[in-house]
Amino acid sequence: MLQYAGHHPAGDRLVYRGEPEGKWSAVWLAGDGTLAAVLAVDRPRDLVQGRRIIGAGSRLDAERLVDPQVPLRDCVV
Repeated sequence: MLQYAGHHPAGDRLVYRGEPEGKWSAVWLAGDGTLAAVLAVDRPRDLVQGRRIIGAGSRLDAERLVDPQVPLRDCVV
């Protein structure tokens, strides 16, 4: 299942969560660290949490974000 939420202009920072052989997500962070978009492959929880974070305009901790075991909501700064 492939799902996408948000909008990411060129130049936003791209961070991967997980390995491409299995379930993974790609997230784009704006220059100020806020979540701009999320692309989830077989990770519906990342999409649901990502939509809420995008709507709230929250910043994320990029170091925690790369660990697919850490829920997106727990990466909010």
